[in-house]
Amino acid sequence: MRRSITQGMIANFSMALCLLLLPCFAGAEERGNAGPRSELRSRQVVVLTDSGWSTPSFTADCLTGLGSDSWELTLTQTRDLQISVEDIACPGDFYEVRVDGSLIGTTFKPDAWGCSASGTLSTGAFTITLCPGTHSIEVRDAGFDGHSQAEIAQQSMCPAGFNVSGSLAPILVASPACPVLEIVKPANRDNFNLDNEDLTATTATFKARGPGVPVDWKLDLEYSTSKGYGGYTPSLPGFRTQAGASLDQTFAAEGGKITVTASAKVGTDTVVTKPVTFTVTGTAIPDASITSRLVSLYQDGATPHLLTGIAMVESTYHQFEDNTLYGREDLWPTESHADGGSHIGLMMVPTSSGLANAWSWQANTSAGVNVFRGKIALAQSRMKQMMEGKPGLRSLTALEIENMAVYLYRGASGSGSLSKQYYIPVQKSGKWDWAFNPKASSVGVAYVDLIRNNMK
Repeated sequence: MRRSITQGMIANFSMALCLLLLPCFAGAEERGNAGPRSELRSRQVVVLTDSGWSTPSFTADCLTGLGSDSWELTLTQTRDLQISVEDIACPGDFYEVRVDGSLIGTTFKPDAWGCSASGTLSTGAFTITLCPGTHSIEVRDAGFDGHSQAEIAQQSMCPAGFNVSGSLAPILVASPACPVLEIVKPANRDNFNLDNEDLTATTATFKARGPGVPVDWKLDLEYSTSKGYGGYTPSLPGFRTQAGASLDQTFAAEGGKITVTASAKVGTDTVVTKPVTFTVTGTAIPDASITSRLVSLYQDGATPHLLTGIAMVESTYHQFEDNTLYGREDLWPTESHADGGSHIGLMMVPTSSGLANAWSWQANTSAGVNVFRGKIALAQSRMKQMMEGKPGLRSLTALEIENMAVYLYRGASGSGSLSKQYYIPVQKSGKWDWAFNPKASSVGVAYVDLIRNNMK
């Protein structure tokens, strides 16, 4: 349960707890640390912003001693926080105070223990410097430690009542742990997947904490394959926010490691934050989306599904695959495995052809189709060269031109020579025709068969 504290609530709760704790001030035979447990409310979080507090509280957890209240304090500026705790019931209770999970102090341990005993009640005050942000405060009754549940019950030590107060004060000396300007979002080593704009973009939120001044942002991107291909290091467009304000930025057809810094003019000084690095990685592209796009890009071809076969053989239909780059295991652009990334993505286009071909499956498929159409044009040119001086030799069919283009797409050994093309002119009974070339690269020929057999 969470609540924001008000003065009225403090007054009402104080009266209620005082009624619960009346037995503590009765005779020794009636004494107890608090009233019946059934009358006590559930554990709750007191929410405060830039404010101190003073509230009665209690411990109803007789096993761990953890207080039934915790405090969630949000600060917009660096402040010294003093927390005071005082026992208000039976001697023997003493209290540990934790801020953000760390122990900052323990009130003194009394000599006496138990509601049948007389002694001094424990108190203590502890100060800690807190940076802007949200902090959790908890109090634990350490007086239960070393005592059995039977002893605690016999002495009526649980529930146990105590008062807690917190006061804020400006810091006297600047704390090096609390920078003047700090990047809140994104956090260091955050990751964003390309899950927007048809799986080609992502959005990150930027926010800096500091004085209410304009903040200028600088972003530098870095992407190389596992073996250093690409080497892209563009500076991304900068932007300006107000300190404390959030701004979303979209990263489209780009990814890798991004280093961000923020700077602001504070008085006469320019303050620069510590750099924060985050990554942008890929996402799984549905097979149906890939097939639809490749067919639409080559719908005028003799075999409209031909490029699906190329994508299957080249990348197993994956623009991104599991890999570890920049210290992060995630989906990164699929690399040519033989050399660590000279070619990239669904269609295995050259990595040097542009950052977008690594990070946008749409850009990669468009680039792949353009490369293949270039191979179609090259195949037609080679055909015309081989037809010269061979009267009556027919043109290759559209399907045969595709086979020749696929062979060239593979870049088979010797494919630059007219004598080692997929087809070759032959003369039979005085007539010219085309035939499969026995001198063609066996690797290239097998590649053509593989593409045809793996179409989707």
